[in-house]
Amino acid sequence: MVLTKKNNIRLAGLLVLFCFSSFHYASAQPSDYERLARQNEQPNIFIDVITLPGDEENSVKLTSLFRMDYPFLSFKKSDNPSEGSFKSTAALNIEVFESPRKDLRPNKQVDVEGLNSIGRATWQDTAYAANYEQTQSNKQFLSGSMQVDVKPGYYTYFLKLKNNNETKGRNSRTRNIRVLPYKEQQNGDVILVKSVDNMDNPSSLQLINMGNNVPYGQDFYALVHLPGYDAATSYSYEINRVEPREDEEDEPRQIKTMTEEQITEKQIYSGIKPILAKSADKLALNLTEEQNGYTYALLKIPNKSYPNALYQVQIKAEGTERPVAKRIFQSYWSDIPTSLLSLDVAIDMLRFIASEETIKRIDDGSDREREQKFRAFWAEKDPTPDTEFNELQAEYYNRIDYAYEEFTTERTLGFNSDRGSVYIRYGPPQNINRTFPPNGPTTEIWTYENQRFVFEATSGFGDFKLVSN
Repeated sequence: MVLTKKNNIRLAGLLVLFCFSSFHYASAQPSDYERLARQNEQPNIFIDVITLPGDEENSVKLTSLFRMDYPFLSFKKSDNPSEGSFKSTAALNIEVFESPRKDLRPNKQVDVEGLNSIGRATWQDTAYAANYEQTQSNKQFLSGSMQVDVKPGYYTYFLKLKNNNETKGRNSRTRNIRVLPYKEQQNGDVILVKSVDNMDNPSSLQLINMGNNVPYGQDFYALVHLPGYDAATSYSYEINRVEPREDEEDEPRQIKTMTEEQITEKQIYSGIKPILAKSADKLALNLTEEQNGYTYALLKIPNKSYPNALYQVQIKAEGTERPVAKRIFQSYWSDIPTSLLSLDVAIDMLRFIASEETIKRIDDGSDREREQKFRAFWAEKDPTPDTEFNELQAEYYNRIDYAYEEFTTERTLGFNSDRGSVYIRYGPPQNINRTFPPNGPTTEIWTYENQRFVFEATSGFGDFKLVSN
């Protein structure tokens, strides 16, 4: 939801009495707000590797999908201002090697020196920005794809990134993969899809292209390959909220089943071959009909109703224990308020609108119990309880971020200052009047509809104290 001025005024009134839902907590996050703020500024690159049917019957297209947000790129002044004031050239390549062993775990590191290279693909593009602010916007990005056609076998691959004509570039970690004939996959691919052109007869699917991430608070689709499909067998899918194990290659720990449904005939499409379609503004799959094609299920995932967390989708055939297909996905809130990256910080920051007794009650117990109580606190104040996104919570923690950014000085963190505290509780004032009396300190007067706050400077470095309200 985009907060208009009208909505902001309405929410400001609500905040005088209480406050603002949706968050995700990664494990082992630092509890210090300033470190979280630096972490939250890290630019993003998203990479996904999937398999698609190859050009020959037994071949498979090892397909890399990627997106680089503008803050990840290194921009330089442009030599041609008509293209944009800043530009950045990025190049990425994927190289695939025959793996020396068949028992390698997917993330086991392999020295590729001396291994036989069986294929590579390259990509290059240039990003342009009209101003510096655009270079720092994660709403601007470069995206693309690369494919290498491989036969069944065991392989090791890595990606190399070059930014603005770097000499050597930067290698990713190696990854190991076993490639089976597409019809014999042991775990069918689950491809994350943003939109579908026609659910009755789909022919083009726009991909999300954010690795294992999906936009928080938005429904999406999953295109699922069903290897060994049997029309006489019943198929179902379930989506579980999970948490990772210490060993990232172990099965995640299930917390709660969010969705469990049968897959209907209308959701299954046979005789299909997906082909990657490249265009200037989006990445998509074209679904072409083919006599010896493959069978897929196209599922709509009700992510709008899911909390901001980690999930696993599993597709099962009746009478079998092993899933036909499965995949982890993370609900991703691109502009999540900093405090919500840590449960400790999120609870601590309630101090502006909750009593010490309430905070102690929420903060007591295991991490899971604390999170449940924290969610319950905000659920009671959710202005739109039919959706997972809680505008009031988001607005509250965004105000804390604003106070930190605008009012922090050498002496005081912004949210601990008098101006920060007022801003967090009441929102942006209708008017700010700053005066410079000749024989007194600089004064700021913040005016709201039914209240006025007067602040006086206590130093020449932006420190102000509340003197009247």
